[in-house]
Amino acid sequence: MAVLTRRIAELKAPSVTTARLRVLPSPNGIHEELRTPRNPWKSADLTVEFPQPDRLVFHSPSRFASWRSALCREFIEQSFGAPEVCEVEIDIVARNATVIFKANGNLKAVLTKIAQVYQGKHEPETRPELPPDLLRAVPKNLPRLRLFRYGGTISTWERRLEMPGWIRFRNALVLNKRYLVKLIERELLGLIGIEQYKLHRNAGSISIAFNPRAIHPEQIVRHLDKALSKAPARPPKERLELDFPIASTSLAISAAATFFMP
Repeated sequence: MAVLTRRIAELKAPSVTTARLRVLPSPNGIHEELRTPRNPWKSADLTVEFPQPDRLVFHSPSRFASWRSALCREFIEQSFGAPEVCEVEIDIVARNATVIFKANGNLKAVLTKIAQVYQGKHEPETRPELPPDLLRAVPKNLPRLRLFRYGGTISTWERRLEMPGWIRFRNALVLNKRYLVKLIERELLGLIGIEQYKLHRNAGSISIAFNPRAIHPEQIVRHLDKALSKAPARPPKERLELDFPIASTSLAISAAATFFMP
């Protein structure tokens, strides 16, 4: 069986604007067998930067060439295995992944935990899965894919505002797409606990009033993603909407009748 050299991740809080997380060969020369889950740190083309105290940026031309690849999906799911990680963004143009996390006042401990989750040395507290149906609904040419955590759910919906019994989500995929708005309306219609909702198609967002005793945000997000997963592979052609004031429309018709009708 193939063996791999153990590597050590040296984590250090940045004293300047940018710091780098270097992965070095272990000096003791100990070898170990490949274990599951796969260790994404053990990759020849993988480098890691620590630009801010709440994020890590991974660069890998092979791993982040497509967010639909098995390697990329595995990386996303493993990243959310650390409960402190709240967002992952995949950029297939820059071939990198940005992992955003909450330090909770103990940056060194959180970084160590995240590194150990990647290395398979720390059992993930949660094992969220990225639904394949959701990925199929995302356009292939989308340059950046942002994913968020809601408990054990990975979603493309970003929580913008939240108050007791009221929440607003945003998703760039919904921006100016009427057919997706219709799918979302069908999914929310009659859903127990949803009291009122308003879709803002031009902003790609939705405001939802709900009963916290009947439904919680994670359940709502699951239904929103379920609606997106029902989208057709080829988006239907949408007619251009021309909104003219009534007076202007009447004036245009009158002018046409004057010049072009006998």
